[in-house]
Amino acid sequence: MRSFIAIELPEAWRRTLADATAPLRRDLKDLSWVAPERLHVTLTFLGEVDQPTLSRLRPRLERAAERTASFELQLGSGGRFGHRVLYAKVCGDRAQLIRLAERTTAASRRGGIEVTDASRRPHVTLARARKQADLRPFTVALKDLHAPSWRVTDVTLLKSVLAPDPHYETIAQFPLAQPPASDF
Repeated sequence: MRSFIAIELPEAWRRTLADATAPLRRDLKDLSWVAPERLHVTLTFLGEVDQPTLSRLRPRLERAAERTASFELQLGSGGRFGHRVLYAKVCGDRAQLIRLAERTTAASRRGGIEVTDASRRPHVTLARARKQADLRPFTVALKDLHAPSWRVTDVTLLKSVLAPDPHYETIAQFPLAQPPASDF
């Protein structure tokens, strides 16, 4: 099954991104837009993985999550990867986010999955162009994205279901460590 490890977005972020992209979705039919319920931050893309391998991976992901304290993220402005991908930047504790991605990638490799190092530019993919497109005007249209900051408290192992209505299904969730309580 086609699987990946991600951080699922809170509803407030999904609504903000859906509202911000609604006018663009109407005007830009050449882009393949990600449905709001499928928006996420990918940590590690696994590709096709069989059930026994996923079973070996689960305890490793649990340990990776337990070693990582929860952290805050904020939604940033729009951006693009070349002429094909439109995204929203993810700001906040990027160092902790990248550390979590590195740990989930290492756990995947130890679990026997060949994983390539992905770009460590935290983002939420909003749309993909079917052919090269000038995405610069859309990054400008998405320059003022605002959503409440949010504390990431878990990581999710998901599978892609490529059916007439493509969607993701949760395989497992792994809680992150809670930071020590403040003495205030």
